[in-house]
Amino acid sequence: MHAFPSTGDAKVMVQQILKNRDVNIFMKLFAAPWIALIYIGAIGSVFWLDAIYAATLARVLPNLLIRLF
Repeated sequence: MHAFPSTGDAKVMVQQILKNRDVNIFMKLFAAPWIALIYIGAIGSVFWLDAIYAATLARVLPNLLIRLF
């Protein structure tokens, strides 16, 4: 349930990717939505979004693995 990245992780991504002049613009465009999702997930944890994430992952991942193997 607590495997969702934290806002600290998002802050590091902002510093290392979005504010870094050496990073390609396409990588920044790719990373920005993921960083936004991390912040939304952190805000959503107040509304049990992390529990919903864990429950969904617990249902989807085993089924996906069974279908792959």
